[in-house]
Amino acid sequence: MDKNAEKIQCMFDGISPKYDLLNRVLSFRRDMCWRKKAATVAGIRDSDTILDLACGTGDMMLTIRNINKKCRIIGADFSQKMLLRGAEKVNEPLIAADACALPFCNGVFDKITIVFGFRNITDKPLALREMSRVLKIGGQVSILEFSRPSKLFSKIYWFYFRFILPRVGAIISGHKYAYGYLPESVINFPCETEYRKILTEAGFSDISFTPYDLGICTATMAVKTDNS
Repeated sequence: MDKNAEKIQCMFDGISPKYDLLNRVLSFRRDMCWRKKAATVAGIRDSDTILDLACGTGDMMLTIRNINKKCRIIGADFSQKMLLRGAEKVNEPLIAADACALPFCNGVFDKITIVFGFRNITDKPLALREMSRVLKIGGQVSILEFSRPSKLFSKIYWFYFRFILPRVGAIISGHKYAYGYLPESVINFPCETEYRKILTEAGFSDISFTPYDLGICTATMAVKTDNS
């Protein structure tokens, strides 16, 4: 793990006690709605084995389980303290894992979900190749991530995101860096053309982007079509 990844790992360890509270407060509880939408469009079947990558404290796992009672879900995250919080909430297996070196055999998952975690991965092309490797042919990756909103809403959004959110996040969490890092990570996220390119190069096709709430976040769906 490189130094930037270690720094991000330490950051998430530090904010883990207040992570759920901050998600609700800073998103005005919209994060719960976004997860539900992303889980619904993923089309989860009873027979699916799902990896929830960058699972954090398990909110997406709970959302999936509320939609489907029979599928198998495994959570993975590189923050041990996030996983400890998650273990208090979910009854699914939780594994400490680096997204760039997943400890799973080839072709074992039907679906992978990753919610508000992809932008924190320092080597995104490598992580996508790893996701492709552990997915079955025809398997689907579903990535929900913050994005740049429509022009109509952008000025209000960026004012909140750059000036209000970091201050509130720092006060509640006690970690100033973490919520100053959030806007920076969204600004530096790959544009749609680059994003599509790295997905394609990792072996994915049928790529779609679905914005929610005027583009505050976007659900990306892609299907593994080869053994790249």
